[in-house]
Amino acid sequence: AKPRPISREAMVADLMELRRLLGVPLGVLTHTQYYMPDGRAIAWPPRLHDDLRDICQENGLLLMNPSELVEQHGAEIALKDDLSHWHDDFMPVIGRAVHAFAKQVLSAG
Repeated sequence: AKPRPISREAMVADLMELRRLLGVPLGVLTHTQYYMPDGRAIAWPPRLHDDLRDICQENGLLLMNPSELVEQHGAEIALKDDLSHWHDDFMPVIGRAVHAFAKQVLSAG
């Protein structure tokens, strides 16, 4: 895989095509590779998370952004020293949130 910028229109088209092909409820779960020392997500392009939120709202897709949990709990609790991986003790927090999100997506369909 090679990262590449895509337009908002292309992102919407790809998500709608994926939903059509799968024929099941679709939710969007983001992943953040790196965080700032204060727990803020580093996103590229900078508006990526805002664009995804707007796209999902406009197209009836549920969205989960685990970086919000990192911000809520703080980097020192959520992240290892590399500011990329979750602490082992934080994994249950993430796991419960992803499980709840999956149930929400399935019940919405």
